[in-house]
Amino acid sequence: MKTRQFLLSLSVAALLLALFQPVSCAMIYRSYRDKLQKDYRMASELYRKNRLLESLEYYEAVADVDPDYGGAGARVEDLKHRLNYMRESYYNTALNQQRSGQALNALMSYRRCVNLSPNGAHRDAKSKISELLDHPQVKAALKGYLDRAAAYRKAGNYQQARSQYEAALLIDPGLSEAKSGLSDVDDHLLASARPRYEEGQRLFQAGNYAAAVQKYQQAITIFPDYTEASDALDRARALARNDQNYQLALAAANSGNPPGCLSYVSRISGYHPQAGALKNRCTEDLKSNVDRYFQQAVSLYQQQKLEESRALFRWILVVRPDHEEAAKYVELVEKKIETLRQIEE
Repeated sequence: MKTRQFLLSLSVAALLLALFQPVSCAMIYRSYRDKLQKDYRMASELYRKNRLLESLEYYEAVADVDPDYGGAGARVEDLKHRLNYMRESYYNTALNQQRSGQALNALMSYRRCVNLSPNGAHRDAKSKISELLDHPQVKAALKGYLDRAAAYRKAGNYQQARSQYEAALLIDPGLSEAKSGLSDVDDHLLASARPRYEEGQRLFQAGNYAAAVQKYQQAITIFPDYTEASDALDRARALARNDQNYQLALAAANSGNPPGCLSYVSRISGYHPQAGALKNRCTEDLKSNVDRYFQQAVSLYQQQKLEESRALFRWILVVRPDHEEAAKYVELVEKKIETLRQIEE
């Protein structure tokens, strides 16, 4: 819903801009295109994660503007059909479980049904859930989780206590004792995880990204919902990969392998203080010896080392876009690779 409202606001804003100041159609088109691309990527990512209801919202936002964009309109219909089928399946399963005396299983099936429903409503699933929360079987299960959580807390095993509280909240998200217990346990876990996070921060500031990654991972192992540590871990991993790729690029350059050097440099994401100079060094080396590397690529091709030869021909074209023979060989290699792929299939 929020995404649709955004698109409506965007449309109104575009109209007002067009009326009151000179805005080109191209600018308006680009704003729509960028929004469509972003929403479509998000829809696809959510779909891959099996978060179907959220995925549907983004596909609908795209389809409202352009139903043919990436087949968004067809995907919307397919998702609606699939979600409805799943809701009905969970609902009918819950009915059968309830009739056979499986109160806890029935409640969880109704919850799955509701979780796949817009606005959290499907038939009388909500009222069925309320009814089942008073069932002795469900109450006994909740008491078991709470008792085990209390025992784990007493023993100082806060991670196990957390899992018990979370299990209880899956049954009854509004259970106050489980919510307060989980909050208290999280405070203990966060206090235990924070020193690892802070050590990771010190290592990160010192440029020791690989060691920082380990500390952040330790913090997250203790407290999985540690958002700051998770964000820091992503940043540290990216910079650690950059450092690793730089070292590999440097080793390739020092061993007389400028194509290998450039390949590793191309994997560096964002800014790296030494990468630019190393890239220039390897580019100049490749330019100065392009004939030698061309013959090396041809030799690889003749040895049927197709992937290696293609990579080298492509690097030659990066530094010498006018190298016609290298361009022809790229076409030959790609045709041969495609032919071999078809034969294997």
